[in-house]
Amino acid sequence: MKGFVLLARQIQENSIWYRDPDHLKLFLYLLMNANYKRDRVFELRDNKGYVVKVRYAQYLCSYSKISEDCQYSAGNKLVRWGPSRVNRMLKALESDGRIKVLGKSQLGSLVQVENYHVYQDVSSYAQKGLGRPEEDQEKTRGNKVNNNNNKIILDNLWEVYLDEMCNSRGKQPSLTAKRQKILELLYKEQLDTESYQEQFRGILKAVKGSEHHMKERAYQMPESLFRNEERRERWAMKGSEKKYKTKTHSVSRSQWSVEA
Repeated sequence: MKGFVLLARQIQENSIWYRDPDHLKLFLYLLMNANYKRDRVFELRDNKGYVVKVRYAQYLCSYSKISEDCQYSAGNKLVRWGPSRVNRMLKALESDGRIKVLGKSQLGSLVQVENYHVYQDVSSYAQKGLGRPEEDQEKTRGNKVNNNNNKIILDNLWEVYLDEMCNSRGKQPSLTAKRQKILELLYKEQLDTESYQEQFRGILKAVKGSEHHMKERAYQMPESLFRNEERRERWAMKGSEKKYKTKTHSVSRSQWSVEA
């Protein structure tokens, strides 16, 4: 197999890094095998004439193919995933929002890698100060909060926080340096440039829906809610759950047919 995929060093700080190695291996396998050509659609046909179209960021695979390609040796034993193991891991990756199983046919399962365009666009890493020499990365990180644009972003995020989480009566919390840093990390890791305020509001609504976090005021503060990357990622996922629930993962037989 030739070619390459882009992989951010930040994956070492991502929650998938702390799962068992099989989940990480399966995700990287799907990432490496997904269709990377935006302008090319692969058509696969079974012996009964059903056609599956594999578009950008998608991969058509059977459980047996995954098991064969991902087998490995552990000591003197060959480890090969069974169908139920593959199915459970795919569901776990889908629950995390990393992939989406679009449908199944006699040819296999059609899997889409979510945010594939972000992973494979060099500009995504440049915007966040990644993929540069380490000294340039440190300089970029240091400058980000100090420029006027980021001050506006942090102020906007704090206004959303006060609007959602704080009663207008009485003394309101202040935007301390620690909270600025936490919000900066949340913005850099989880929020989009264009819709960051809307996304942040969705996250806070998810917090308000948690009985546990609404019991104690301290649990609602940014330094508690978003204190590490795993928590920031988890709340970002919860904030977008409504979006995921409105999408169907099933594909009818008619959807496998060739488009006119």
